Amino acid sequence: MPEFRELYAAHYIISHFLKAKNPNELIVQHIWADWDMPEWDNPPYSDTSTPFNHVHLLDDRARAMHRGNLYDRNPLWPRSRIFPHRGPYLRESGLMLKDVIFNPRHVILDMGSLWIQVQLLQHTFPQIYTKQVWSKSIRALPWRIGTVNERLVKIGIAFDFGEDILAFVTNDFVFKVSYARTLNLLPERQIDPLSDLLQWMRRALRWMDSIEDSTSGESVWNVVRTASDVWGGCGVYTSSELWIMAGINPFSSIEEVFENPSRVARLFAAYLTFTGSTPKIIHELLRSRFVDENTLAATPHQRHRYSRYLKVYGKDWVSISRRMGELLEEYWDTVEALKHEDGKGEYVREDHILPSDIFGPSLVDIGLKLLGTPGGRLIFGDPKWEELAPTAEPVGDTQAGRMLYEYFARKGQLNQPTHLNLNKYSQLFLSAKESISYRTQPWVYHDKKKIWTICPFFGLNSTYVKKFGK
Repeated sequence: MPEFRELYAAHYIISHFLKAKNPNELIVQHIWADWDMPEWDNPPYSDTSTPFNHVHLLDDRARAMHRGNLYDRNPLWPRSRIFPHRGPYLRESGLMLKDVIFNPRHVILDMGSLWIQVQLLQHTFPQIYTKQVWSKSIRALPWRIGTVNERLVKIGIAFDFGEDILAFVTNDFVFKVSYARTLNLLPERQIDPLSDLLQWMRRALRWMDSIEDSTSGESVWNVVRTASDVWGGCGVYTSSELWIMAGINPFSSIEEVFENPSRVARLFAAYLTFTGSTPKIIHELLRSRFVDENTLAATPHQRHRYSRYLKVYGKDWVSISRRMGELLEEYWDTVEALKHEDGKGEYVREDHILPSDIFGPSLVDIGLKLLGTPGGRLIFGDPKWEELAPTAEPVGDTQAGRMLYEYFARKGQLNQPTHLNLNKYSQLFLSAKESISYRTQPWVYHDKKKIWTICPFFGLNSTYVKKFGK
């Protein structure tokens, strides 16, 4: 799954291009694409004008070319009932790049007579080429000769505006294109919390209802990572980041997290902080990385700079606050003792056995402000929130926070434990220096994918007894 910040970077590149151009410069003249290797052996249509391993100028015969994953594939050319133009010359088709809309899993293009949704399933990303670069470095070169990739990129699909080309370059052709006459007729998409927080909150709460009676033994790390309809853009590294930000052990069960108001509010605040901080981060990373005005050209060193914006994934050392460090030491000591105590046998993760969660509010500052006072009450409980709230900038009431608070009120779960050592919190947000005053090493576990965390695995002798639902 592509990550949230990858999709935002894709949106940023196309937005940057749009701002530099006049609308009449972005009329689509042609659509191009490479054939994949199975199509070399079984051509989707006859094209004697172009060698099979060069980029092809498409026309309506490209409806025979399908892209997507194994069971969900769409043709590269729009269906005739919504797009009667046969191509390859499209200047009179009404296709004109007018806007790009951000989504956590898709690139959505307003092309005038059509809306185009490109789902970046794997290893696919937009790039802008000048006419000269396109002619000399893309069209002139085969993408593969024998076993050698002659051209460094493959063209999944490209929209040719004459002087510039918007191409979706790909490693393995795993992407999907959908066409519709209106935005609402495109396939259902994830909700962007940056632009519609309340709608995202409604979907998240419905999803929580749907998993309430789950008896799955999966870790919450996997549950959230695979629930892409709600947690759009939460791939491997984003998921690892969310759990350290929320202060929750990623090996917890569904019920341990999603039936607990404090943990849910912390997870929501973590996701909203991660997504809410994204625009500034992407702008800082990409603003000076363009050549020929609109072509992204970052060096490997510049790409690696992104790691400074991650807390745990891929790190040799993790910097956290001193209060989180003290909680971490207590947590490790307790869990390791439970895992290795001779004669103990299986242990049940009851509230009174495990130590407090390793939570630092400074890591979720953006999300906590979006959830407001109701979110703070859920995380810390009413008495502690009244004590902490005055130590930071005013955090007022918010509709999103009220929705979450009322959800747990209806379920009668407001009195659930916070799993926090409230004595550790004398102020809400720490200074930047205090927030990185303790260093610890991360641990990498395998649970279908790699999990980067500072928390210990509970142990194979650990179990959790379900309390709620059926």
